[in-house]
Amino acid sequence: MYQLPDTPPPRENTPPMPQMAVPRPHVELSPTPPPPPELDDTPPPIRPAPDMIDGFEFFDDEGPSNRNRNAADDDLVDIDDLFNCGPFFGETVDEQIREEDYDSFDDFVKDPPPKDSLKRHLPSSSTSSDDGSDDPDYDDGGENQAARKSARKMRKTSQAMRQRQCMVDEAMRIRWSQMAKPPPEALKCLFDNYGHRKFRDKQWDVIRSALARDDQFVLMSTGYGKSVCYQLPALLLNGMTVVISPLISLMNDQVETLNAKGIEAMKLDGDSSLKEWGEVLKYPDCFRFVYMSPEMATSQKGIQLLKQCQKYIVLLAVDEAHCVSQWGHDFRSSYRNLSSLRNHDELNQIPMIALTATATMRVRLDVIKNLKLKLPKLVTTSFDRPNLYISVHPMKDIASDLLPLLKENGNALGRHFGGPTIIYCQTKQTTDDLNTVLQRNGVLSAKYHAGLNKCQREKAHQDFVRDKITTIVATVAFGMGIDKPDVRNVIHYGCPKDIESYYQEMGRAGRDGAPSVCRVFWAPKDIVMNKNRMMSSKVAEDIIANYVSMLKQLELVLTTSTCRRYQLLKHFDPSVQKPTDSKPDCCDRCTILMNGSGDMQSSKINVATEAKWLFDVVGQIYRGKTGIGKPIEFIRGSTKEEWRAKSTFEKRLFGIGKALSEKWWKTLASSLRLAGYFNEVRNPNLRFGSCIELTATASEWMIKSPSLLNIEANPILIQGKTEKNQTRSATNVVRQATDEKRILNASKQCDYISAAECPLLNDMKPKEDLQHPEKIKKLREKLTELRSEMASMYEMAPFQIVSNTVIEAFVNYRPTSIGGLDVIDGMSMAQKERYAHRFIDCVAKFAKENQMTTNVTGNEEMPEMLVRRMEMDLTPAVQKVYAAHVMSKAEPKMLAQMKSISESTVYTYLTTAVEKGFPVFLEPLGVDRQLVEQVLTAIRAKLGSNVIRLAPIMDALPKDLMDYNRLKLCRAILIYEYGYESDEPSVSRNSMPDWMATTTTSSVECRDERKNTKSKIKL
Repeated sequence: MYQLPDTPPPRENTPPMPQMAVPRPHVELSPTPPPPPELDDTPPPIRPAPDMIDGFEFFDDEGPSNRNRNAADDDLVDIDDLFNCGPFFGETVDEQIREEDYDSFDDFVKDPPPKDSLKRHLPSSSTSSDDGSDDPDYDDGGENQAARKSARKMRKTSQAMRQRQCMVDEAMRIRWSQMAKPPPEALKCLFDNYGHRKFRDKQWDVIRSALARDDQFVLMSTGYGKSVCYQLPALLLNGMTVVISPLISLMNDQVETLNAKGIEAMKLDGDSSLKEWGEVLKYPDCFRFVYMSPEMATSQKGIQLLKQCQKYIVLLAVDEAHCVSQWGHDFRSSYRNLSSLRNHDELNQIPMIALTATATMRVRLDVIKNLKLKLPKLVTTSFDRPNLYISVHPMKDIASDLLPLLKENGNALGRHFGGPTIIYCQTKQTTDDLNTVLQRNGVLSAKYHAGLNKCQREKAHQDFVRDKITTIVATVAFGMGIDKPDVRNVIHYGCPKDIESYYQEMGRAGRDGAPSVCRVFWAPKDIVMNKNRMMSSKVAEDIIANYVSMLKQLELVLTTSTCRRYQLLKHFDPSVQKPTDSKPDCCDRCTILMNGSGDMQSSKINVATEAKWLFDVVGQIYRGKTGIGKPIEFIRGSTKEEWRAKSTFEKRLFGIGKALSEKWWKTLASSLRLAGYFNEVRNPNLRFGSCIELTATASEWMIKSPSLLNIEANPILIQGKTEKNQTRSATNVVRQATDEKRILNASKQCDYISAAECPLLNDMKPKEDLQHPEKIKKLREKLTELRSEMASMYEMAPFQIVSNTVIEAFVNYRPTSIGGLDVIDGMSMAQKERYAHRFIDCVAKFAKENQMTTNVTGNEEMPEMLVRRMEMDLTPAVQKVYAAHVMSKAEPKMLAQMKSISESTVYTYLTTAVEKGFPVFLEPLGVDRQLVEQVLTAIRAKLGSNVIRLAPIMDALPKDLMDYNRLKLCRAILIYEYGYESDEPSVSRNSMPDWMATTTTSSVECRDERKNTKSKIKL
């Protein structure tokens, strides 16, 4: 048994604190609530005082505690009666949970947690007494005590009322589930709890299906908003969602984030106290979210809890659902056992939603089958994360690889990589060594791996989440256990495990949508090591084959000479179209191609003769019983393999390729393997390594015996042929042909109007922000410092106070009252009530001292129709850069500094605007009409008006005339003005209002779409 404390009324005028989330019903309550249930006045029997262990009360079996008792205490709960299934939780959990099935970094703690971690990780309701006086580390002041007491009182007085709300909401649930567009109640719920005014694409589709009690499989990229999809139904219906999550550290972060938003959530695992379990059982209508590990959810105690709370549970959400599938990169047997929940009649009717950001079609079908989803609805979004820049580098040593990436910082953060950074390592030794090098060079970093004890790992995790350090060096299991949206860099120091692991791990970066960088430092030996590790494992052959296939796809990403993003995305979605142009801020290969003479139509090299030699040696002489090393030694004439050359055929092949280096032949073999001509198989007689054999593709090619076999040109292959052209075959480098064309029309369809030709824009006074960027930067620093102070005071992560996006909104709009917060997106009602006044005071003080305007409402200086078109046709990121350009007439370098993006990104965003006909100031961008005409002349004369690719256009122009950024802008103007052959007349122009698509006149027509009328606007 255990005792819940009494709940005296809170002190007046005491704001709630973030550690205790106060339930906030979404349906208006009656002004006069019904009386609470009658209490049993019979005094309970007296037990001796409990033992105190780090803030928990542990009772013996002789009687309840007499600590802080009163005559009418209705909070006395017998935990055995609640569970109705045997002795207390701690006695059975270890028997039911196999340690090997759980993540080694988050295993169940056999010893009590340290005192300094209790306050941080346990909800305030788990303290041992009313005021926390028995806990020496628990001293939070009267405000926090009052907040907890107020919450407990609210639970007592509103339980019966909330039950009636759920019953009433049944009709509303059915009505909402049938609405194609979100109703006002859903939008209000979204705004109150998340601060957003509208849903992202497909979010409402998922929510309404959950309201309709449909099973679902949801595949959404990281940062898209999966959490809103499974959280909003419980908030809307005043019910409970049970969330299955793989890592305790991840659950801790998510529960803290929800509580910071004023949403009641609880985590139940092996460390949870009896009080925490008892509170969920006693007040199931108060908790909106209960997070559980898969082991806990399928244990006897977990199932009993789910059954007793069944009528309150509106959704069962399985997060990181790819862990269910043996074909995924992170299979966990405990996730596979979740299907057993469907064997219980009480739980079978609860809708289940499986969510992941990483799943191929094979994985999706396997998850659906093994979770026993009933006629599930499939919802998918794009796998692309356009804010992530991918870069791959050969590995040398830690100092020369990583230290050049460090940036100096004069504040307390010291040297860093440009923001919060995760560095993944493949071994504990590498993790230790790398962390030591960083710390010696002034980086605030910590290490995280299974060799550390739980307290050390927890401290490293919390220090990183709370911005006390800038970098964490970790083994790969850390990835899924981090809920930090503002990670700016993910570095893999060593090859990732496979392509799906890489996508999952790099996905930790930029979850807030801000530009972030993903780097890989690798060596070919990493691939061999990963492959050998799997080949030597005792798993089924089909599992090994699947893994080798995923590793091969990763190798393609690491070695491609074209777009790495395309190679990554096509693994998950084969329908992804190969880009015809390189894109800035995409990957290092695109950057090289943008700045050089290459293009996305990669060079090919004909290796037919050399491939035929290698195929003959592998297939006829070694017969697929060795790796690639011995066939290469044979073909290069190694004396160790000369004994195999017995027949005339074998003697002719021996040494035939000695003119080319061993490295060249290994590169060729690797390229042929990646192209599908070789297959690697496990040799049962070898502990490590694999054998290489010909595939059906190679055999068919051998039968046809053509003289052409083009593979992607590798610099090593090209250089080897150049240096040693004594080879008996002529191998040519060819450019892959493309039939795709985009031919400009012969005549101009309309004129592009620059912003300088529009008096309305040209005469516009620059905004104050853009005239004094140093003041804006200083205000941003002030607000960031304030957020850090508040986070430290409340023992929370800074992003749980407010996000970086909200900080930027305060900088841009500078509100000085609560009413001014209406223009800020992403701030929940609880955050506004608790934290907004501090930020408002900081803004008001700074603005007064620096003579800055306040309560800015947005783009009010710009023409209303232009703003309306921007909102319709441009993404939010492009809108911000375009508006800053138009209102400042600044050069790209200055815009890049103001928006903290690269100069090439500025050009990309403005090019996007130009393609849709939006007017820009050409002079600051280094473009004029004469330059555009010069580009047009070259396109007409040398390319037949084909503008599909940038590289040929650049080759057709005089050397050093312009860079690729300005060329893209010129091409966009020409495409807008001329359009393509066979297209509708001026497709771009049709999406623009008349006043932007008309030839240069002093007065043009402007259509008001709301009234379907035209009016004249003076430009």
